[in-house]
Amino acid sequence: MQKLKILWVDDEIEHLKPFVIFLSEKGHKVTTVSNGSDAIKLVLKNHYDLVLLDEMMPGMDGLTISKEIKRINSSLSVVMVTKNEEEDLMEDAIAGQIADYLIKPINPNQIILTIKKLFQTNEIKKNKIGADYARFSSELNEDLGSNPNWDEWSQIYQKLCDWDSRLDDIRDETMTHLHFLEKLNCNSEFSNYVTRNYKDWLSTDERPTFSFDLISEYVIPAIERENTPVYFIVLDCMRLDQYYTIEPFLKELFDVEVDLYYSILPTATPYSRNAIFSGLMPNDIAKNFPKYWTNSADLDTSRNRNEHQLLEEHLKDLGHEINESKYV
Repeated sequence: MQKLKILWVDDEIEHLKPFVIFLSEKGHKVTTVSNGSDAIKLVLKNHYDLVLLDEMMPGMDGLTISKEIKRINSSLSVVMVTKNEEEDLMEDAIAGQIADYLIKPINPNQIILTIKKLFQTNEIKKNKIGADYARFSSELNEDLGSNPNWDEWSQIYQKLCDWDSRLDDIRDETMTHLHFLEKLNCNSEFSNYVTRNYKDWLSTDERPTFSFDLISEYVIPAIERENTPVYFIVLDCMRLDQYYTIEPFLKELFDVEVDLYYSILPTATPYSRNAIFSGLMPNDIAKNFPKYWTNSADLDTSRNRNEHQLLEEHLKDLGHEINESKYV
């Protein structure tokens, strides 16, 4: 078990000496104080892993002390020792103000179980994730050896990004490095796959969804299906793993479906983003709409100035001339 630095705050701390001795014999270092003011001073000066805090004390009560401690160090675990399972206390536990609570009269096993719950969960989680990752790595190698198609490559990428998020939670350097190497290998294999197939994709319908397909495949069906405004929002240069970070917040407000598409090459903004709005490859934009495809050393600002015009031309070509389209 992890050896902890524990601060125990109780106005009757002398009666708790047997528990302090018990924890010390388990290898934990326990500091005791009898009031909130002294506890706050110690938290300001020292590092602690856990605070055991009596709820009812003269002067500042336990909840007030807890909030002050969390203000000083939001990651410090506070366990409240109380006589009653009051609703306010449970709400504070749910809100994260306290990590757990113990009901008096307490016994040594209660304290040990609480410590295990708070501080061994990460170790258990790491072991479980380690086993899961070993299976994923084995399956990934099988997938790479089976000559995946564009849809299977999309699935591989989604799984890699999902693992980015899972590994970020446990912050294990060894596993993070292993994952980095797996991604490096996948990047190399995927680059070779695109190099072999990209030219053929441009001359056939048997290909992945590309930048120039997005309006026709996603926006037009939404316009035809909904009798409400349709918002098409482009977040330039957002990686999928970054999107996964904000997805839970979006799901609180919206029903979310995720599809992947392949960017055209070059993926640089002046080419790939114009392809999205126009439904065309860059050489076709230059040929069909020369006034919207200007040559300049400052490509990023000059070649993306006409996205609204290109979008309207694209919509018109698809049979949807929209009088009130807005571009921001």
